[in-house]
Amino acid sequence: MLATQLVENGLSLKKALRLVGLAKSSYFYQSKRASLDKAWAKRLKELALKNPAYGYRRLWALLRREGFKVGLKRVYTLYRKLGLALSFRKKRGYRKSQVPEDTFPLEPARRPLKRWSIDFKEKRLSDGSKVRILQVLDEAVRYLLGGWWDRRISGEEAAEYFDHLCRTYGPPNEIRRDDGPEFRSGAFQEVRQKWRIKERVIPPGSPYWNGFIESFHGKRGGRRNFV
Repeated sequence: MLATQLVENGLSLKKALRLVGLAKSSYFYQSKRASLDKAWAKRLKELALKNPAYGYRRLWALLRREGFKVGLKRVYTLYRKLGLALSFRKKRGYRKSQVPEDTFPLEPARRPLKRWSIDFKEKRLSDGSKVRILQVLDEAVRYLLGGWWDRRISGEEAAEYFDHLCRTYGPPNEIRRDDGPEFRSGAFQEVRQKWRIKERVIPPGSPYWNGFIESFHGKRGGRRNFV
C-alpha cells in the first residue's frame, strides 16, 4: 500500500493518508473473510480426519450445517490441496485363465454359523499410525460375528478371541482363512482342534478364494472409524 510506504519513509500517517486520499478507517480496515476462511478450513480438516470415508460433498454439507457459508467449489479446491481425498488403488483384473476354475462360484454355507471366514484388515488412524483388525464373518448370512482391533495381534491373542466367539455362538463346522502366521500358530491350531473345526486354507496371494470377507472389507470397511 502506498500510504504504508510513505509512513516507512518518514512521513506522518496523517499526511500520508491525505496525499493518497485514503480515509483512516480504510487504512486500518481488516477483512473478516481471511479469519473466516481459516476457521472453516481448519474445521474441514478436522471433519475429514474424523470421517475419513466422507467425500468433499458430504464434508461441505457438514460445514453448511454448522453455519459456515462456503461454496462447494471452494471446499473441493481446499479438499484437494490439503490431500484429504482418499486414494484407491485400481483393481487389477484377472483373465479367466489366471483364476483356477474351482474358485468360482464361492459356495457359502447353507445354514448360519456353520462356516466362518476369518481374516485380518489394516486400518490407518487419523494420526497416521496403523492398527490391525481381526474380523470373523458368517458366510451364510454375511453377518460380522466379531471384530477386534489392536496395533499388534499375536497368534495367542487371535486364538483367545476365536475361542471367545466359539463359546459365544457355538463352534462352526469349518473356517476359511489365509496362511497367515497368526492362524498357523500353535495356540490358534490348539483352539481349532479343541472345538474339532475343519479349515480351508486359501493359497498365498489369492484373496479371491476368501471372497466373502474380502467383499465385506471393500463394502463396509471404509465406513468404519476405529479412531
